[in-house]
Amino acid sequence: MENNTIQINFELYPFNTPQEYTNGTEYLSCFYSNLFMFLKACGNKNIDKYIANNIFYYGYRPEKTDLRYKYEVQYFPYKNVHTLYKESGIEILEKCIEPNEVMKHIINSLINNTPIMVNMDLYFLSYRPDRFMKVHTNHYAMIYGYNHKMKKLYIIDNPDNKKYYKCIMDQNDFIQAFKSAYNPNVNNLFQYINIGNESNNYTLDKCKGIFLNNIKKCYTDIYQSIGNIDRLIDEFTYITQDKDTWDQYKENLFYLMHYHILNKKKSQLYAFYHLLGNSLYVVALKDIVNLWEEVRNICSYYYMQRKYKKESIYKGIENMRLIKKLEEKFWKKFREYIG
Repeated sequence: MENNTIQINFELYPFNTPQEYTNGTEYLSCFYSNLFMFLKACGNKNIDKYIANNIFYYGYRPEKTDLRYKYEVQYFPYKNVHTLYKESGIEILEKCIEPNEVMKHIINSLINNTPIMVNMDLYFLSYRPDRFMKVHTNHYAMIYGYNHKMKKLYIIDNPDNKKYYKCIMDQNDFIQAFKSAYNPNVNNLFQYINIGNESNNYTLDKCKGIFLNNIKKCYTDIYQSIGNIDRLIDEFTYITQDKDTWDQYKENLFYLMHYHILNKKKSQLYAFYHLLGNSLYVVALKDIVNLWEEVRNICSYYYMQRKYKKESIYKGIENMRLIKKLEEKFWKKFREYIG
């Protein structure tokens, strides 16, 4: 250990989803990426039960004006996630810390050999050239060390290629990123504590059973949510009617497709692959994900190139109509499978 440095001996335990099924996308969010890494670091604790616990559906929240949250694919944990923490033998202390107090909490946590996950604005993360000074987005990363003399924080992150790596960040840059993401009503610092052994033995087969049972109980809501794709098609049709309307909404539409639909569907696909194996249902879901990826690519091209071509953008509407049909066919068949 360096002089003037507080550092936890934290090994990297990558959680990489199979490229064939998710194109390397992390499971669900950076929050889960950090959680899974911590569980592995605590002695290969089970992550399957977390994957089996989340149920996905097409959301619609008419009260939202931001397209990202109005039509995003949503998920809910069937079992309270804090119960799963307890069963895993871990505790996560969630806090809302003001920017001028955050370094004190970080140092105290590290002294107690407790890693910390913090919420930062990607726009100010210089070690992330893919986002630095480009996109304002909240992002979680793990802090495992601090150098008093150099005023440097040691951070573990996983960018879009989803390979965990260790990096160093200046304290002033960190404070700026933390402050930019600060919301007094949202927890922004999470202390990960290993409190003991897992209380329940969750085998892969047991998690598969939990997964199927959760879907069975929520099947009606899942199937009915497919109808929300029609609402999205109507909105997409309105947005793409002319260049002025497209220019007004194209950024939100791109981020809706990329982060709030495609990445969530890839997480759902990974759950099916991980728990059920390479079945015909996984292949069918992969076809749906590929169609959403085409929609995202269409939005991405015309958003990034700052161009507008109504005929090409309209291909996205055709894809979404096909997606709805395939989703209905998939869930009818899957209902027969789960009984």
